[in-house]
Amino acid sequence: MNILIADNLGIYRFGLKAIINDIWTDAVVNEVSNFDEMMESIFDQNYDLIAVDLEMQGNEKLEGFIYQAVNYTKIIILSEHQHTNVRVKHLLNIGADALLSKSTSKEEVINTLQLIFC
Repeated sequence: MNILIADNLGIYRFGLKAIINDIWTDAVVNEVSNFDEMMESIFDQNYDLIAVDLEMQGNEKLEGFIYQAVNYTKIIILSEHQHTNVRVKHLLNIGADALLSKSTSKEEVINTLQLIFC
């Protein structure tokens, strides 16, 4: 399993990576802190999952990225807020697999990850 976590806050990347490694001990988890780094990284690797922060710098390009990426990988949108807004609904409609609030419990994160790969 090859996973990319794109989030501007290292503590969130660290936490999600720890949860992923609890589920899949052999997972390779790469981290980036902004949209441009994410775009560079996806050309170097094939990812089974990309978890991307909705509030990350460069997020205005997120829709275009998701349109393309859903053909090749699973995508989770990360957010500090529990969004029910139009943009989140649109991202899910165009192919993002899930939305995770950064305040979501470990158990909910695990359940979401496992559901995506069932």
